[in-house]
Amino acid sequence: MKRIGRLGRPVARFSVLVALVAGTTVAAASAQAATGVGTRADDGAEIVGESWSADGRQVVVQVRSPAMGETLPVKLILPRGWSFAAARTWPVMMMLQGGGGDTYDTWSRKTDIDTLATAWQVITVFPEAGPHGLYTDYYNKGAFGKPAWETFHTQEVLQLVERAYRANTTRAVAGLSSGGYGAAAYATRNPGMFRYMASYSGLVAIRMPLVRWFVYFSSGDADPSARFGVPFRDERNWEQHDPLYLAANLRGTGVFLSSGYTGLPSPADTVGWTPIQAVEPASAANTSALVLKLRALGIPVTTDFYPLGEHDWVSWQRELHRSWPVMMQAIGATPDAN
Repeated sequence: MKRIGRLGRPVARFSVLVALVAGTTVAAASAQAATGVGTRADDGAEIVGESWSADGRQVVVQVRSPAMGETLPVKLILPRGWSFAAARTWPVMMMLQGGGGDTYDTWSRKTDIDTLATAWQVITVFPEAGPHGLYTDYYNKGAFGKPAWETFHTQEVLQLVERAYRANTTRAVAGLSSGGYGAAAYATRNPGMFRYMASYSGLVAIRMPLVRWFVYFSSGDADPSARFGVPFRDERNWEQHDPLYLAANLRGTGVFLSSGYTGLPSPADTVGWTPIQAVEPASAANTSALVLKLRALGIPVTTDFYPLGEHDWVSWQRELHRSWPVMMQAIGATPDAN
């Protein structure tokens, strides 16, 4: 019995040691798993960095993108109860910025979307879109290739958010100004990818007179034909990026379209008139054309056309709140119970 006892104590101590080592290994593995860094998309796009907010509800992800040939930021707002180890997944709300000086975080700086998003069980995604990319893979004289904004957003970003941050494939997309075009373009070019699409003051019929030339010369590129091609000569590519032309592809997708008729200030506006306000009536004409075509096709559409309101954030904040609950319902996102 004594011999057994002498042998038993080392065995017991060894068992405790094994348990401790195993526990440490599991804890280390768990800690290592609590990051999206290293996650890859099908084309090799990779999450190479994360910057978390103190409360763990927001993260700015750095994505090394083959489609773009550079590393770009993507901001996520995560729902209450989210964790890397969660058993469930969440629907996605993708928000697209405008042009000019907008960046991936302009929605957060100019509206109350951070508060709005955290009140719902949804993962809200704000990808960088650059100043002039206009949400397309560049035509580049028929060679396509970089910059490939559509591939970055609809393939790389969405795959990475699903694989690293517990997102699912039930999605909505919304955007303002050039981002309004982006929302309409992505929804029409990728039927079924989004359950709902909202465009606020977007140019959603890019081949309309004058609008075509505004789009062409506003690219900011040394070669303005690089983005969509030469107008009329490369008409097929223009058609395939024109939401009006592709309107039938919105069948089965919820649609919210809004714009101001005049670009003149409402009592709530504080920005003085600038030439950019001329975009607003152009957007209204574009948006009206798309509304008429959708209705002719028997595709339901919700609209909000307003007589006063600048091409500015005061209007877009209001339209965001008008469309948000409908978008959440479309993707099955529920209000936060807490």
